[in-house]
Amino acid sequence: MKRQSTKLILVALTILLIIVGCSPNVTQPSPPPVPTATQVSFPIGVFTKANWTMEINGDGSCHVYQQLVDDNCTYTATGDQVVFQSEHCKGVPGTYNWSYDGQVLSFTVITDKCTDIRNLLGHSEWKKTP
Repeated sequence: MKRQSTKLILVALTILLIIVGCSPNVTQPSPPPVPTATQVSFPIGVFTKANWTMEINGDGSCHVYQQLVDDNCTYTATGDQVVFQSEHCKGVPGTYNWSYDGQVLSFTVITDKCTDIRNLLGHSEWKKTP
């Protein structure tokens, strides 16, 4: 009798293993990825720093001005880096790291030989205006 019970248990385990092995894999869906700085698009809009205003447009153009200075520029953003080219310093692009928390756009200079633009953008924070 003990021998028949053992055989019955072995047959049941074999059938169970076959069923489990042949069943489709059921996996839990992956959670959506959390955006990183490199996945966030370069922000567009109007930003201010002290008495300066910077308008960043979705077409790669920008405009920086204050009471006595008015400069048009272009930008190209890739990941967490942006390259600015201003009319003030033609032919001298400046490269910056950027971050944006939804309200403040921050720049850190990587390289920029245009002193005026580097002094304005390097290590700066610009607040988004409504």
